[in-house]
This record gives sequence, C-alpha cells and structure tokens, in this order.
Amino acid sequence: MERRGVALPIVLVAVVLAIAVGTGAAVVWRTRYFDSALPAAIKDFLGIEEPPTESSTEIPSETPDDLMKDWKTYTNEELGFSFKYPGDWVESEHQFGIFSVESKGGNIGLSLYKDFQGGREHWSRAEEKTYSTEGGSTVFTTAFYGEDDPNVVAVDGVFYPDHPEISFIYGFNLRESPDGFLILELILSTFNFF
Repeated sequence: MERRGVALPIVLVAVVLAIAVGTGAAVVWRTRYFDSALPAAIKDFLGIEEPPTESSTEIPSETPDDLMKDWKTYTNEELGFSFKYPGDWVESEHQFGIFSVESKGGNIGLSLYKDFQGGREHWSRAEEKTYSTEGGSTVFTTAFYGEDDPNVVAVDGVFYPDHPEISFIYGFNLRESPDGFLILELILSTFNFF
C-alpha cells in the first residue's frame, strides 16, 4: 500500500517535467538561432523570414566635417554673423528677408530675417528644440508639421537671448528630404556671431 502513495506523486512530477521540457523545446525551436539552421523549404512552409544579414565590412560613417567640406559660407558684415550651408545650394529667386538659399531641387529652403514677427496658422502639431552654434549661442526652434500633409515641415528659429533680432525659417518635406533635420542641425552648428 505504501508504494501506491509514492508512485502517484512521482508520475505527476514526471508529467509536469515532460510538459515543461516540451514547452521549453518548442520555445527554443522557434528562436532565430534554430530557425537559421532550417532548410529554405521548411522556412517557407512555416512562414519564417530571413533576418537581415550584416555586411562583413563596415562602411565608415562620415563625420560632420566630411559632410561640410564643400559647403559655402555666407557672411553678413552689417549684422555681424556668418554660417555655412551646402555647396550645391543656390540663392533663392524668391528672396525674403536678409538672405534666402535653397537646395537645387528646391526641396529645402532657408531664409534669414532681421526683426521678423511671424507665426503659423495651419499645422497639425509642433515640436520645440534647442540647438547650439559654433560660437556658443543657443538657437530656439519650433518645428511645425503641415495640417494637410504632416511631412511638410516649417522650422521657425531665433538666436535668443544673444541675438534676438536674427531669426530664420527653414522648410522641407520629410518624404523628399528625410535628412532635413540633420542638415538644419549642421547649418546651425556653423553659425558664428562676431
């Protein structure tokens, strides 16, 4: 009689262990490591997608200095500042304010103003961000995203409190110029007041 009382708990423990081991094996089987060892036909049948492969040789990323090596410099002696902008950009035919420049295709534009008072009426959302210039000034910006197309971005900025009379508007389309914010950051980093 004593043996029957011991056998039932042993059987229950064995069943629980078998379930745990089976569940663990199923989980391990579904990991990417084991998935990569399966033949292509089985992967297709099970719906397993191949993970992206990393290149064995990494391409070194460009530094900001590399990106800006062919940039032009704009200097305004009267107001006492200079900055750099991409070398393939041209002065805008639609001059506004102090100086306007745009990318070749007109996808990105930058206009500088003195004592400009503006505002945005139709936008879906806005984000505020600060940047720093080469000379240590702080740039306060607000990025406005279009009401009809949130990919249309207009960034209003001012060099406050050091140079509140200088402001800018920077516009681009995120779809056409996904690096628009990076270019803005690089341009602002080169601003120098003298």
